[in-house]
Amino acid sequence: MNGYTQDDYLYRRLGPWPQPSPDHPHGKAPAVVHIPPQEQRRWNRRIGRRYVVDLLTLWPKAAWLSFTRPRYDRLSNEAFQALMVEGIYTRFLVPTLDPIDEERFAPLLADRGPDTRFYKLDFSPIAAVKPLPGMYVAASVVLVRQEGEGPLSVVGVWINDLLLRPSDPAYDLAKYFVMQGAAYGILFTVHPNLHFPFDTVNAITKTAVPTSHPLFRLLEPHLSFQLALNNAVLNNRGTVIAENPKVPYAPFTARATDGLMAFFTAGYHGIAGNSAYPPYDYVERPHETEGLYNAFLRAYYPPFLTFARKVCEHIPKHDQVVVDWAHYIRRWIPGFGGQRVDQRCEPFDIFGDDTRLPEVLAGFMWDVTVAHATDHQTFGHDIGVYQHCLRIRVPPPTSVNATFDPDAVVWRRDLFRAHLAEWMFFIPRTISSLMNAEYHFEEEALCEAAAVFKDELRAVEERLAAEGIPRYMELYEMSASIQY
Repeated sequence: MNGYTQDDYLYRRLGPWPQPSPDHPHGKAPAVVHIPPQEQRRWNRRIGRRYVVDLLTLWPKAAWLSFTRPRYDRLSNEAFQALMVEGIYTRFLVPTLDPIDEERFAPLLADRGPDTRFYKLDFSPIAAVKPLPGMYVAASVVLVRQEGEGPLSVVGVWINDLLLRPSDPAYDLAKYFVMQGAAYGILFTVHPNLHFPFDTVNAITKTAVPTSHPLFRLLEPHLSFQLALNNAVLNNRGTVIAENPKVPYAPFTARATDGLMAFFTAGYHGIAGNSAYPPYDYVERPHETEGLYNAFLRAYYPPFLTFARKVCEHIPKHDQVVVDWAHYIRRWIPGFGGQRVDQRCEPFDIFGDDTRLPEVLAGFMWDVTVAHATDHQTFGHDIGVYQHCLRIRVPPPTSVNATFDPDAVVWRRDLFRAHLAEWMFFIPRTISSLMNAEYHFEEEALCEAAAVFKDELRAVEERLAAEGIPRYMELYEMSASIQY
């Protein structure tokens, strides 16, 4: 026996727990819907109230901007290429072309040298969306070429059964649909995997780990606000993913039940036969994906791993608390602890090697801080409304020579909604920062490890420029947990 009593746990072991997602139990991550009252009250006070204040005070600014700047950015081919291959959208870069991609892009793939590599950015899940009257969507796939170690370049787009090159007249119209597909892809496939699968880790840690345990004290600063926020996003009637299209801050092109949920299932359950959408696996280390944005995210991971290793040195081998914690989580989250999706019922040991436990801890902390916050900064603040193209009111091209009226692409009322949504939900609004996180360790060695951890994070930020990596987000602006 470990000697713990109910009073040693945050909620006396009566706290939150994961369950199948209410609206899509087989296609979405497990959900936590029974939020402890004190957590819900804190969220209402610190975040929910802000939403109300924003809605009441920011609408004049949204109206003014949508009136004075009533059209989306008409990006040059160079600016469009930079948007696709230099920032957050490189998270979609896949080095494997499927047979259907080889067929679609055959004319562009024929001319290749020994050092030529091709990638794709696949935004096809939007094909499942049934847009509101007067609006349009179109599935698109972007072909990216690289020569040796040279820069990435966009060489073609497949859209509406057309292969378009940057020189084609219809390419200008296609760019809007690609930007739309990329924005929805971030919002509903890639970014949700930084939110919802980790609710399981959050809830089980709060319920099943004593508050004095080093594991709890390591994760505690990174657990605040997440459960209430994610539950509000998925299940609150006032969510930005509104079923009622008249909600003034709902900027999307369809109701939630008219295809938007297909994005979630594509990102979590995967799409069979599409290399861009594998089933979800728990992220213990950042993916080795091309692009400076991904290099920025990876640069911050080693300090988290070093810190987690130091803490794990103070956890006895086969500690029953940690063994139980890992088994509880593993039942719900594919890939947790390194097991494949189809191995969740097989024997499992979180202490099976010296890297397994530190990596699952580092993956969680890095995800809910650096990866999550930087996504919001780059998508909400740096890209913004005029390149998200969430609503499009002209049909996609039907020929390589198609033309369109730029003034007809979006209406002012669409931009008004998009501005409100951006300020309320997309841009980062940090309450407690990563660099101000407090770890209440009892062991002096772990207190020192926490200080070293923050020194190492500062060192990463200082050396980014020397490594040619843009500073996509300031370290001191990164949140300590999922707060937006």
